[in-house]
Amino acid sequence: MGFIYLMASWLAGCQPRLDSTDPSERFRALEKVTDQAKLANIAEADGDPDVRRTAVEKLNDQSVLAKVVLTDTEPAIREAAVWRLTDQTVLTKVALLDQQLSIREDAAWRLTNQSALIRVAAETHDPSISNTVARKLK
Repeated sequence: MGFIYLMASWLAGCQPRLDSTDPSERFRALEKVTDQAKLANIAEADGDPDVRRTAVEKLNDQSVLAKVVLTDTEPAIREAAVWRLTDQTVLTKVALLDQQLSIREDAAWRLTNQSALIRVAAETHDPSISNTVARKLK
């Protein structure tokens, strides 16, 4: 029994931890995380962009995804959030206002609401966004 306890303790110490100071360890630890509250906290607050992006890719909470896409400074993280978002109001805002053209295009592509598509078509100044929206409106 003592040997099994020692082995279990040793193995537990080898598991990657979310509270590690090493971003690669936190990244590996995310593989097993499904708790949406933990993922939200990591997506909003972790100091490493790769760790935040991985958390975003596992998130379902639309309000957290909206916050991330509207506030994160890293384009790759905002892009990951766009592909998880279904909120048409937020996607419309992103399609019109994000700093990165590729993220605006992705948001326009994700739009399904006809009113949102028409609004983006009327308000955008980007030819590529106009083309994306026009294809979706046909």
